[in-house]
Amino acid sequence: MLLRIGQVLNTKGLQGEIKVIFFYSYFSIKENDILFFEKEKNIFGPHKILYFRNYKVSKDGRNICILKLHEIDSVEKSNILIKSFVGQEIKVLPENIFIVSELKQCALFNAEDVMVGKIIGVIEVKRGYSLLVVIKNSGEEIFVPFIKEVINLVDINSKKVMLKNVEGILDQ
Repeated sequence: MLLRIGQVLNTKGLQGEIKVIFFYSYFSIKENDILFFEKEKNIFGPHKILYFRNYKVSKDGRNICILKLHEIDSVEKSNILIKSFVGQEIKVLPENIFIVSELKQCALFNAEDVMVGKIIGVIEVKRGYSLLVVIKNSGEEIFVPFIKEVINLVDINSKKVMLKNVEGILDQ
């Protein structure tokens, strides 16, 4: 599975280096890792990392690195990658990382295991804080914080998201 882990911000220098902001702090890249780049539904790659170095931390705490790819040796070649998403092939998603399209196939259940409604979307409010958009069985649309203090269980295989017993969460 190809997982988006960052985005190319710009080029750096004349030798084809690129500045990449990473979405997740727990992904680690290293020399010789293989990356893919997606821009306007086109996939570029695979590209092998020749070297990388930390550049700085963004205002919202995300790492920005400088990457040099084996096959990209000029600023003209690296310009093609600006604003593209950086993807990495993974076998298993890290813990507590979910794919939005899979969440949208799930139903929301309360703490008593009664179905509340269907999840129809996910809104990222800020980094690390998202809301589930749920259509309740009554037809009413509600927003549920997608955080561990509110969500007890996410079981993609059973298509089930279970709430903790949090007072007022369903009284919107």
